[in-house]
Amino acid sequence: MSKKFICINCGKEYTSRKKTSKFCSRDCRRDYTNVVCECEYCGKSITIYRNKYQKILSGEQKHVFCSKECATEFSKNSVIKVCEYCGKEYEICNAFKDIQRFCSRECLYKWKREKSICYVQRICEYCGEEFTTTYPGQIYCSNNCKALSQRNRTECTCDFCGKKFQRIVSEVNKTKHHYCSNSCRTQATKWNEEEINILREHYGKISNQEIQKILPRYWKTEAIKAKSELLGLGKDRKWSVEEEQILQEKYSTVSLNELLESLPNRTLSSIRGKAKTMGLLSKFYLDNIYSDEEIDFLKNNYLSMSNDELAEKLNRTKLAVAQKLYLLDLHRPFEIHKEAYRNLTHFVRERLTMWKNDVRKYYNYTCQVTGVKTNLIIHHIRGFNLLFEETVDVLDFPIYDSFDQYSDNQLNMFVDKFFEIQESYNQYTCITESIHKLFHSLYGYGNNTKEQWDDFFIKYQTKQIA
Repeated sequence: MSKKFICINCGKEYTSRKKTSKFCSRDCRRDYTNVVCECEYCGKSITIYRNKYQKILSGEQKHVFCSKECATEFSKNSVIKVCEYCGKEYEICNAFKDIQRFCSRECLYKWKREKSICYVQRICEYCGEEFTTTYPGQIYCSNNCKALSQRNRTECTCDFCGKKFQRIVSEVNKTKHHYCSNSCRTQATKWNEEEINILREHYGKISNQEIQKILPRYWKTEAIKAKSELLGLGKDRKWSVEEEQILQEKYSTVSLNELLESLPNRTLSSIRGKAKTMGLLSKFYLDNIYSDEEIDFLKNNYLSMSNDELAEKLNRTKLAVAQKLYLLDLHRPFEIHKEAYRNLTHFVRERLTMWKNDVRKYYNYTCQVTGVKTNLIIHHIRGFNLLFEETVDVLDFPIYDSFDQYSDNQLNMFVDKFFEIQESYNQYTCITESIHKLFHSLYGYGNNTKEQWDDFFIKYQTKQIA
């Protein structure tokens, strides 16, 4: 249902389906949000967000610059000020001209004394040390003593040196071992000579679990492996002929867990690395890869056969068949599985799967921010919700409560128009999942723009955010 609104930028009356609509057009939103001003150092015209401009007007923010370089050069410039106490002229950098009031600490202290600031000598109620304060009600010498006095503490015994010391009750209950200092902690968790000799003698000859049992102190297998690598143990250990034969015979026929039992002195990563050099394929890969004949069978029969029937013919699970059909973008007529989609938004996002694969391939499966090649996703620089809303507006498309109310032609028309609008902006990129989460934690989810992405990219590359 469309409602009437007044544009907060131009004052024009307009209608919109959005309950929170504020602008009559994208141009008005852009004109309202962005404000043009000049760089305080070089005079270059720059566009900033309105909230930042309002901070400048209110005095909350003093300066605005077009770049980090201009800000740095501005701060280097010095100005002449007059000390408020002695009247002496002194030089100070531009960045502190509105803060610095005195030419020296001596002038500051003299000014405070003349302003009748009362200094009082007190004894800290926690540590017993004498301190000077200007606040009559202060009973602790520092915030640290104040915090310590308010904590629920108990007496502990250091597990290394046996010294008695105070510790917070919650921390005592949280950890098994307690140490009075970092030095004691380091000494207690340090590998001694006896343990190192055991590693040198047995690592690579018996399993890490067996080494764990003969060590005088308990160490996790991960710690045993890490320490052995630091000592240079097992790095150049060559594969024996017997080990290579076992790998050749079993890598393609048994699971990796079973293979680890047959090769107890080898790690999972070393087994995979050796198998790769030998050109071997794992049982998992062989069980899950689809031949050209199987793919053709799916393409020719998915409309006439159910997933259960396809799974039985191909000797695969129902879930495996469903996943492969999804990856091949093979979808049955909507009236058969409309219940699979929650709403129109969910339907459109699901139809983006093959497009996302093409985008990853276009960017050579590389994050465009970090250069990393793992955990990649496709990020809409212009927000998905903005593209979706624009598609609804262009088509004057109805929004039903139930997804079943849409016809096949309506859904196909909507998806085609969405892709058309999406490509017209050409605002998307390939990034890692961690970068994606970092962006949205700073700029929120929804209504994202190219300006936000450009700002984020510059700040990340200049290490202003990480």
